[in-house]
Amino acid sequence: MIRTASGILNRDPAALADYLTARLRAQFGPEAGRPGWLTGQPMVVRTALMDLHRVEIATGSRRGREVRRTSGSTGTPFRFVKSTEMTAWMDAAMWAGYAWHGIRPGDRQLRFWGLPPQGVGRARKRLIDWVSDRIRYDAFSQSAMAAKRFLGRAERFHPRYAYGYPTLMAAFAADCTAQGVDGTSLGLKVVISTGEVLQPAQGELLKGFFGCPIVNEYGCTESGVLAFGCEHGTSHLIPVAALAEVVDSEGRGTAAGEAGEVVVTDLYGRTLPLLRYRLHDRATLGPTGSCRCGRAMPELSVAVGRQDGFIRTPSGREVYDAILAYSVPDRVQRFRARQTALDRIEVSLVPRPGADPLATARDTVAAWEAALRGEIRVEATVVPDLPFDASGKLRYFLPLQDRGDRTGGG
Repeated sequence: MIRTASGILNRDPAALADYLTARLRAQFGPEAGRPGWLTGQPMVVRTALMDLHRVEIATGSRRGREVRRTSGSTGTPFRFVKSTEMTAWMDAAMWAGYAWHGIRPGDRQLRFWGLPPQGVGRARKRLIDWVSDRIRYDAFSQSAMAAKRFLGRAERFHPRYAYGYPTLMAAFAADCTAQGVDGTSLGLKVVISTGEVLQPAQGELLKGFFGCPIVNEYGCTESGVLAFGCEHGTSHLIPVAALAEVVDSEGRGTAAGEAGEVVVTDLYGRTLPLLRYRLHDRATLGPTGSCRCGRAMPELSVAVGRQDGFIRTPSGREVYDAILAYSVPDRVQRFRARQTALDRIEVSLVPRPGADPLATARDTVAAWEAALRGEIRVEATVVPDLPFDASGKLRYFLPLQDRGDRTGGG
């Protein structure tokens, strides 16, 4: 399947268009093959799908299906069902992109990511890391000492590539550099940045620290990798498992060079496939075939997406803010937290329909205070709704230095 995905990416634009038309027809019926059919379909938001997936999880067969969960990094955690056919194609699209940089399934990986604070989830992630032949720098246990210790472990591990959040990798590189060590000794083929918009300064820092190319992966948990950086730094759409569009406020496709919102449609799987699913990211489509790499896929430039930060604690620790998304109870539909002092976080939360508001708030406070080792007091307020910012995102954590009411990134 990976080889098939690579073959799809190597087609000329006309053949790729024929493939997409055939896939849409196979997925959504004969009408989907008509020109303009996709643009005529309504866009859908995550909150409109939550109840549908919740019922499917509770009553549907598990055969040929997987239940997955987003990290909640947008402030709206989402448990959803995916067919194993679709997840297989999602993996194929990912590995086809990795192959551009000489990375193959089974290559050893350094992973810069969060680890559930405790319980079965933590043990499960550890087991997955071991099976996948990767070692993890835990976002929630980072420190200068931990960074240097992990670098030494990585040198003994002999990884082929690194993968993770640019904010976390940049913090790791800065901690190591301050102690007079760097990652060039690892001999990595590539560092893959994901989960956030890679800032130019972060890219330069990581390139100097690791001594290898830094490329950006763009996608979502729900539909996999949508675009990937080539050897010349251009991000190309990968329309293998899912098709990403850039559209205006009315859902019409934008012209090359015109900014719009990213929506995504699944090309495989019969279990609640996504159709024009809104990611609330802002992006611009570029020309096809103009990159020096010669790949006949449109260029995609993401202008606004997620940007993470750190929670500061009274002891001087900095904790990656994704710990809030990892430990928030399932009964929370949406939340926004703000650190108002070194020892205090205030959170506004919207419970899921049917959830007890007081119990949801109490459980959120308990979970977050435990995750933050009791250093920070959490105060929760139940609200009927939380508005998204101008970009369509909900920035779920405002760090201490952002004490005003401004929002952004996400």
